[in-house]
Amino acid sequence: MQIGYYLEINLFCAVVILIVRSHLFQHSKVRPTGRVILKLILDASLVICMSDMFAGILNGVQYPGSRIILKILNLLYFESTTVAAFLWFRYVKNKLGRLSSKATRLGSIPLLIFTVFIIIDPFTNLIFSVDSASVYHRGPAVPLHWIVTGFYLLFPAIETAIAIIREKSITKALRTP
Repeated sequence: MQIGYYLEINLFCAVVILIVRSHLFQHSKVRPTGRVILKLILDASLVICMSDMFAGILNGVQYPGSRIILKILNLLYFESTTVAAFLWFRYVKNKLGRLSSKATRLGSIPLLIFTVFIIIDPFTNLIFSVDSASVYHRGPAVPLHWIVTGFYLLFPAIETAIAIIREKSITKALRTP
């Protein structure tokens, strides 16, 4: 049942991503910068689906090299999830006209910190571990992933809401005689 779940959900997700990617770039009026960022978001999402699918299928399956493969798949999953969220952060900044080099540098700091954690995780097991039975376990620092990814998803939503509220108040003020 578990394997069927991972196959069904992630293959469906991958097909949808490929359809959206194909449609988006054939019929898109998105500006070039936005188009590149969207393409990268979709590519990262595809990596998320595939790494999650194979990690779910291989979790607990033992064969020579299984722990290494499961470790790599989970590293890919965690990093691409964070990268996709970071790219969304950049895309929204771009759409709002607030994508400056300073914002990009400051905004990339949480991603860089998390990437360091991912690079050292095979030696520290802070984000996750794979035991001798090839079973995945969350590590004590997995909340760092949630915080960084959450920041990249929540901050643009708040910034967009503020921009909408400001635009409505400006429009209202301009209409008032």
